[in-house]
Amino acid sequence: RRCFGGKVQEMSLCRNAQMYVTGMTSLWPNLVLILVAFLAGCAQGCPSSCDCRTSNGTVSCRGGELAAVPGGVPPEAKALDLSGNVITWVRPGQFSGLSKLEQLDLSGNLISHLDPGALDGLPGLRALRLRGNRLKTIWPGVLAATPGLAALDVRGNPLAVLLDEAFAALPRLRQLELGEGLVYVAPRAFAGLSGLQRLTLGMPSSG
Repeated sequence: RRCFGGKVQEMSLCRNAQMYVTGMTSLWPNLVLILVAFLAGCAQGCPSSCDCRTSNGTVSCRGGELAAVPGGVPPEAKALDLSGNVITWVRPGQFSGLSKLEQLDLSGNLISHLDPGALDGLPGLRALRLRGNRLKTIWPGVLAATPGLAALDVRGNPLAVLLDEAFAALPRLRQLELGEGLVYVAPRAFAGLSGLQRLTLGMPSSG
């Protein structure tokens, strides 16, 4: 696994530090403590198909042909871009440890299902993009782990049905992009959206 930042120089430093730690333990204990701290930072790493070098806390795994959410994303990440991959399913626990994440982009994948608890571990999430996937509905409770969500984009999905209280767990949602193609919207589908300011909603024409 490469060091955080992905630079060749950093990788070399990590390997050299590992070689020297054992030999210097008895000679320079203070220096060893510094090296151990350095190696701990290297161990955080970055998924091999991602770029963690941005200075604004963004981790980009865009267009990497990923079939699943990668492990090893730095816990300090504020934004995670997983767009343009081939992810089909988001299961519980795949985002655990990313409590600082504010933006998640899963656009342009093949996601047909979000498990209940799929977004567990993301209490600070503010924006979720699921545009251009294969979701047919959004099950009530799926978004319960992200009560602070302010923007949700699910345009470009074959959404056909919205059930009652599909978004009830999102009292702070301000922008909801649903696109077109909905066949049925339950009477209480938008219950609980007291802060909603913008809604993009389309229904197929009868003619």
